[in-house]
Amino acid sequence: MPQLPGPNPDGELELVPHDPELAEEYLPVVARNHQRLARWEPWAQDPPTLDSIRGYQRWVAERMARGEALEFLVRLDGAIVGATGARLDGDRPEFGYWIDGALEGKGVASRAVRELLGRLEERGYRRFTARTGVENERSIRLLGRLGFTRSDEPVEPMLLGDRIVPMVRFVRG
Repeated sequence: MPQLPGPNPDGELELVPHDPELAEEYLPVVARNHQRLARWEPWAQDPPTLDSIRGYQRWVAERMARGEALEFLVRLDGAIVGATGARLDGDRPEFGYWIDGALEGKGVASRAVRELLGRLEERGYRRFTARTGVENERSIRLLGRLGFTRSDEPVEPMLLGDRIVPMVRFVRG
């Protein structure tokens, strides 16, 4: 079956701050990935709406203005294809990421996370952490490729809908 045209995974990648003005562009990306993301993300438990996306983006912008977070939409060749960001609690930011399912396994999430970590390093951070579900094999492999190791530190399981998801923490630095 021929592949439909889509974003080039090797195209120009940029991180742009969340902005409620981008909600209409961001909504369809979240909507088409909603069911897949609901397996791993507490914010994806309810179907997205334009109001919920705008509210989230306002909340993120406020956190960034207070210096509590560094959060971005991921653009590939000008199109929004996901998001990445970090909470700036203490000396070890905890970060997360997601990428459009059509681009999974093509290196786009790795590129976006590398860019995020580079921006955090520019701010003086050298130690990082991320949590993921123990069954989220793609995320676990990505973290390994980026030099993260599994921590023995206990992590609270996450309630996602009616499922309890065991979590694991990865650290670097």
